[in-house]
Amino acid sequence: MAEQRRSGHIVTRLTVHIVWVTKYRH
Repeated sequence: MAEQRRSGHIVTRLTVHIVWVTKYRH
């Protein structure tokens, strides 16, 4: 359960990072 939660957190951060890079990549 803890492992799954940590994995989800990493995926969320990764997604946010990708979106941020795509948004502010001018």
